[in-house]
Amino acid sequence: MAKNITTQNVNTSTIKKIYVLQGESGSGKSSTIKEIYRILSVKYNGCVVSVMPIQKFTPSEYDMTIVIEITVNSNVIKIGIGSSGDTKGHIKNSLSFFNSQNCEIIFCAERNNNIQGTVAQWVKQAGLSQQIVDPTPKNKTANYSAMKIYTAAKKIVAKAEKIM
Repeated sequence: MAKNITTQNVNTSTIKKIYVLQGESGSGKSSTIKEIYRILSVKYNGCVVSVMPIQKFTPSEYDMTIVIEITVNSNVIKIGIGSSGDTKGHIKNSLSFFNSQNCEIIFCAERNNNIQGTVAQWVKQAGLSQQIVDPTPKNKTANYSAMKIYTAAKKIVAKAEKIM
């Protein structure tokens, strides 16, 4: 069961921004988030410092909830990266984990269905800043190509780098 996060226990002094990738099932949210992890790890030689237990999604795909540390201009930055956004429980567990790890920047996924708004509600209660990012082009929901995923991930990382 997901921990109920209230404004009283969210570390608002640490979290700078949350990037929420929203989209339908199969729209490229998880793939884009995994690519964000790859780009940050390679560019900044990021190392994983905390891993939430892997949650099985389908027989051939796994979601990740991890925290990496990168160094930018001699500053160590903790970044939470979570691709599991199919249920309110997954989202709340990921956000709670990132909060407990004192992440400054969070990238997470949220499916466009009855759970849409879970991250927004958490962010609003905590008085934080979020940016909704739809990784899919208009009128496209599935079968994202590797190049489109990479391009979307690079654009999102570029936005985040502005506040690092």
